[in-house]
Amino acid sequence: LVDLCGYDESGQDLYAAIWEQSPGPAWQAFHGLDATQYQSRFSQLAAQGYLPHRVSGYTVGGVQRYAAIWQQRTSIGWQARHGIDAATYQRAFDDALYQGYQLRQVCGYATPAGPRFAALWDSQHYDAARLNGAEQIARSFMVRYNVPGLSLAISSGGRLVYARALGVAEQAN
Repeated sequence: LVDLCGYDESGQDLYAAIWEQSPGPAWQAFHGLDATQYQSRFSQLAAQGYLPHRVSGYTVGGVQRYAAIWQQRTSIGWQARHGIDAATYQRAFDDALYQGYQLRQVCGYATPAGPRFAALWDSQHYDAARLNGAEQIARSFMVRYNVPGLSLAISSGGRLVYARALGVAEQAN
């Protein structure tokens, strides 16, 4: 199973899927999950070394549902979001872009509360542990020299691949 899409047809969960006959990583797929079930399954599988490969959000009977595929594979870094509104998706997209992540998949779907999005990003440059290490070094510098705020940026090949603001721009007296 390499792709799937859940949808509502007259109040019934239906699915479209693509399978490829090829060797590949171990995978697991689940469907019909509400937001709480999806998050629980997501956390459980991530702890077992499975990364999100595809996610499909859809609404049946006014309830947000998810169908997803996880693959057991390695990654230098990834991010995932689900059930977010358009403004939150745009902020997540912009943040991921400036942190060196590339959008791998996005799914938009209608809910009674308005449009929602589920998206997956892969790091193109640095893994989360290395970025956290760089951030910790910057925070230690801030504490040692009483710096209220700073910008941390990394470039590669003349291109910004990571940017993060730490602390505050103005420190109240």
